[in-house]
Amino acid sequence: NGASAYFADFDADFQALSTYQKVDMHDNQSVRLYEVKELNDRLYFMFSHNYSTDKDFVLRSIEY
Repeated sequence: NGASAYFADFDADFQALSTYQKVDMHDNQSVRLYEVKELNDRLYFMFSHNYSTDKDFVLRSIEY
């Protein structure tokens, strides 16, 4: 019913610059990730928890 959101950095040739890292959000479990946006040194994540039962949408951001 969901997983955790992870991210990795890639260069212009899609060579990995970092390994997959779990997104540091307090409610990052049982999520279905819909969208990620980078803006002003922040990453914004739109997701839902337990998407087949809760049907919520959440927007969280982290500084990187």
